[in-house]
Amino acid sequence: MRRVFERSGIPMLDADGLTHRFLAPGGKLVPAILRAFGSDVRSGDGGIDRRLLGARVFANEKERRWLNRLVHPRIREEIRSFLDRHEHLGSAVAGVEAAL
Repeated sequence: MRRVFERSGIPMLDADGLTHRFLAPGGKLVPAILRAFGSDVRSGDGGIDRRLLGARVFANEKERRWLNRLVHPRIREEIRSFLDRHEHLGSAVAGVEAAL
């Protein structure tokens, strides 16, 4: 659906893509996640192995809540920044694709 809007000239932000960037090598959440979960969730390229992290947090409610408290505020900050930027640029409409 996002691509339909983008083809129409509407700026769109992919919230899931933000999470991928946050967990990629050099991502802003990598150090905190490694401190909390240990190096066993580190991917070979230095980011976070999302598959391993996901398996771990979906098996442990406390760890899942901790991770959500870390990630979700950063996602909201990025969304707010995206929308503010496009408002400042005079965009009549901008959108966010988000699962949650």
